[in-house]
Amino acid sequence: MTIDEYEPDDILYEISRKLANVNIHNMSLDADAETIEKSTLPTIRYYLYSHDKAMCLQSVEMLRRYLTQVGGSSESAQDILALDILPRINEILTWDEASSIQFECAWIVTNIAAGSSEQTYALVESGIVDSLLICIRRNNCSPNTRAQIAWALSNFAGESAQLREMLMEKRAPAVVAEVLKTIHDEIYTQVYTYSYSYGKMHITDQEMCTNVKALVWSLANMSRGGFKTANYWSVYCPVFEVLEKLIHFDHNDILTDACWGLSRILYSMHEVPSFYRNVSISFELCSRLSQLLRRSSIPIIVPALRAIINITSGPDEHSVILLKSGLLNHIPALMTPDFPAGIRRDAFLLIGNIAVCGGLLIQKIINNNNLIKCVLAHVRVPGKIYNQETRQWDPTLGYMYCEIDEEWKITSEALSIISNIISRGSSSCVREFLKDENEVPATLVHLLRSQDVPLQPTQKCIDAIINLVERTNLLSSGSSDQQNNTDQVNTYSLELLNEGLIPLLEGQYELHDEDDSIKTRCDVLEGILEEGIETMKKIKAKQNQSKSLAGMFGMVEARNTLISTNKRRVLHGPEDGDIRLIENAIGNLSVSNGGE
Repeated sequence: MTIDEYEPDDILYEISRKLANVNIHNMSLDADAETIEKSTLPTIRYYLYSHDKAMCLQSVEMLRRYLTQVGGSSESAQDILALDILPRINEILTWDEASSIQFECAWIVTNIAAGSSEQTYALVESGIVDSLLICIRRNNCSPNTRAQIAWALSNFAGESAQLREMLMEKRAPAVVAEVLKTIHDEIYTQVYTYSYSYGKMHITDQEMCTNVKALVWSLANMSRGGFKTANYWSVYCPVFEVLEKLIHFDHNDILTDACWGLSRILYSMHEVPSFYRNVSISFELCSRLSQLLRRSSIPIIVPALRAIINITSGPDEHSVILLKSGLLNHIPALMTPDFPAGIRRDAFLLIGNIAVCGGLLIQKIINNNNLIKCVLAHVRVPGKIYNQETRQWDPTLGYMYCEIDEEWKITSEALSIISNIISRGSSSCVREFLKDENEVPATLVHLLRSQDVPLQPTQKCIDAIINLVERTNLLSSGSSDQQNNTDQVNTYSLELLNEGLIPLLEGQYELHDEDDSIKTRCDVLEGILEEGIETMKKIKAKQNQSKSLAGMFGMVEARNTLISTNKRRVLHGPEDGDIRLIENAIGNLSVSNGGE
């Protein structure tokens, strides 16, 4: 099972939904042109219907200039719509040969579609989308016109989930993907040859590069969801495949938008078997995404990291491929304060997803010393440091500047990782982890000494402690180095008790008395520890000669009630994925589920 966490306020993910008013190749194209007055529009309209294509071209150029002059406005778009010229624009777009005129028409549509919802839907109702698709499919359609059409289609996609679904029904993303694939195949050899000399995959033809950027941005925008995207897996397949190719080009805009597109598709296609049967999560893809995490540009790191998270939320074998690409070596740096809290939290969530896979993947996590140290360092009260002498959390100098809510989310993720390692790791793996990181029991208890811990991290901390006691019970009861299991000592339980865990649990129960999940967890944990105390008393009566508490603390029968988390994806907006997943995510908002 995969849990979807809904976070509508994350601003890092946003790319522009609708853009207008500039040509994709030359923003200053009309800088010296005369202003088109509104009073001249009827005359311009008259020439639009001329059989003379030169005169028709001049007319559409003037209409486009009216739309874009002085930054353009919704009023100017309304003026154009009032001319009732959409039937003529539709007609021109379907001509066999009129590339320059069609380019200008696509530009007009782009700017009107960037206007109000009413203006955008007026275009749709005129049938303009079908005309654009007819035009872009023609073999003699110029690259510039195709890029401009893609931009127009993207503006429709930016309007609403309803229009994105309409584009899916018409297979518009697949059409744009085919255009982009053709360009990629034509320029790849030249770009690859360039990389031999300069070490980067650069498109040297600036006009072609601009077209590619527009096409990639269009696909990223059309990949947003908000409807039942699972029904359109066959449309997403060619989009995914071409974006996978484009992330190897070293242009920041292309990388950013291609990664967003991949992330959105992977999110929407979660648990859609037909999609995964027709695309490949390849080593090359995983290696490139991992490599992008080393870049200093946050706009690239954010979507690349989200794409990787969505890969790990899928089948375990995909996580195996990611780890083979060296992913874990790039993650510790993203967990440091050098990066925004949103990126750091995503980095922790990623490791939590990998830890859910268990087995050899957990072994690789604990073998990465830098990674484990980062995880343990974040089991803390944000902006404070634990004082061993006073057993209190003291504010640091940076406490006033700490994003407390975001930092608590990171603490919750760190606790999930620890909990998953303990509950899902192999016996040898867990023993190695607890031996090398012997501060784990005390670190968990120290966190509960603070009365500032919110509900979710409190739940996760108690879950981790329950897992620690239960798993070490299982490990000790299965040990072959002692003949009498009844006399075995769980030193981890003893350490938890010596740290004062029982009164701290009572304090947490009082602090969160309105939440039944805390009471349930406290009862479970206290029950486990009390059984241990009772066993200890029996041993003491039987072995009166034993004086030390460590020698008297006995093991209870292992009950194997380990708690583990599920894989998760983060949904950052109501239009970013499949509606079935969005409904699940929003539904979870009202559910207090510490086990996640």
